[in-house]
Amino acid sequence: MAPKEHNNGGQKAALFVYAMTLVENMAYLSNIFSLITYFNGYMNFGLVKSATTLTNFVGAVNLFSLFGGFVCDTYLSRYKATFLFGVIEILVRLSCLHFHFILHFCNSAPTTSTWYLQFSV
Repeated sequence: MAPKEHNNGGQKAALFVYAMTLVENMAYLSNIFSLITYFNGYMNFGLVKSATTLTNFVGAVNLFSLFGGFVCDTYLSRYKATFLFGVIEILVRLSCLHFHFILHFCNSAPTTSTWYLQFSV
């Protein structure tokens, strides 16, 4: 009796994987170029300092994803890990927003600041 031929994988699946890898790399490179432009143009870093800052940022992101994967695979289930890291992300974002508000508005000159007038109706 001949073995049954499977219709999984093959050329179509390989082309899909290659296309997804190409699209992912294009998005990654466009984000890198945008961050270099942001650091160089808006934050007034030099080109060398912009590239160094971006390299440090990308390295930290990759290391944190490895750490998160290790913690999830070793100690947590998928649901618990998603919930825990989601809560951590929300708390970090809110604390960054809070500290940005404190540092920006509390250190400005109070006599000429009219930022609250933007929100009045």
